[in-house]
Amino acid sequence: MLPNRLWEAELDKRIRDNTQVSLGWHEYNFYSYGSFIANGSTTFNSWMLPSEVHKPVRIFVFFQNQNAITDQHINAMVFPAQPIQNIYVKINGVPYPMAAYECDFTATGATTNTRGWARVYNEFLRAGNKDHTTYSGPSISYEEFARLYQIFVFDLEAQDDMKVWTSQSTATIELRATLNANVVGNIGIYAVIESQRYMTMAGVGGKTNVLQG
Repeated sequence: MLPNRLWEAELDKRIRDNTQVSLGWHEYNFYSYGSFIANGSTTFNSWMLPSEVHKPVRIFVFFQNQNAITDQHINAMVFPAQPIQNIYVKINGVPYPMAAYECDFTATGATTNTRGWARVYNEFLRAGNKDHTTYSGPSISYEEFARLYQIFVFDLEAQDDMKVWTSQSTATIELRATLNANVVGNIGIYAVIESQRYMTMAGVGGKTNVLQG
């Protein structure tokens, strides 16, 4: 889909003039764990996601009650707090972030001055360009994030590309997390991967020829 009619007209002109055009966009792919963390479980090791052919720029990870889609009594738009102690991803074997997100979503952590989700909350705000807003604050508060909208964001644009992409042309992604309490309910794990996409086209005889994409 083209952004607007002006760009569509410009693209048509370049094709008629037999010139090259480079386009860039972001692609989103959704993945589910395929199983769930059973009620009462205290462990979760890792999840090897499908390899991404294109460079990932953000990964969104969230946990959801398995019955959210089929049970009308459960709000599918709420991602309730889970006892995540730490969480990080590995891109082509390199951990990101270098220091895993350390969390404390337990009842004790929620009622003391040592509440431990400021770092993951800040990453959540940054993903929506809400970390340094002046005229409008975030629509989800610090407390609501931990209680209702626990979404972990990994902004890979800040990663060390020279270390991660030295030889690989695809991204092997692994999610790792540990728990510090019992899981409540049967919980599924989901991820949305945002990737960079590029395409170079050229006009040849009034027709479009894709050179790279």
